[in-house]
Amino acid sequence: MTADGAKPRPPPETEARTRLRMQLLLEVLNGRMTGVQAARRLGVSRKTWCEWQLRGMEALRLALSDRDTGRPPLPRDPEKDGMRKELERQETRIRQLEAALHVRTVLRDFFPPAAAPGAAGGSGPSGGETSGAKKKH
Repeated sequence: MTADGAKPRPPPETEARTRLRMQLLLEVLNGRMTGVQAARRLGVSRKTWCEWQLRGMEALRLALSDRDTGRPPLPRDPEKDGMRKELERQETRIRQLEAALHVRTVLRDFFPPAAAPGAAGGSGPSGGETSGAKKKH
């Protein structure tokens, strides 16, 4: 490929030989010339001519066959694919945590927490004793 992304052109003499082969192939296909005559004109064996003719016909078939429409897909990057999957997992986890927080907020609004024993005034069920310590008399 060249700097502008195009395929490099073959040298002019190669291009001229290719054009002659194409012209002779069309002559043979139209019945104006035999394969043996085309091979002689090119200075190759009949077998080589037959191989070129088969290759040319296959290339023509491929060029004229239907192709997928649209832009070809971009090559996949396994690292980016892994990062996308991890991002999806993290986003799912965030949605789960947000839903749980919402449920807790709604429950707290409907059922406020009861005052903890001993929180108001410091006297518990045993008359001010703390953490099970016994008073000595």
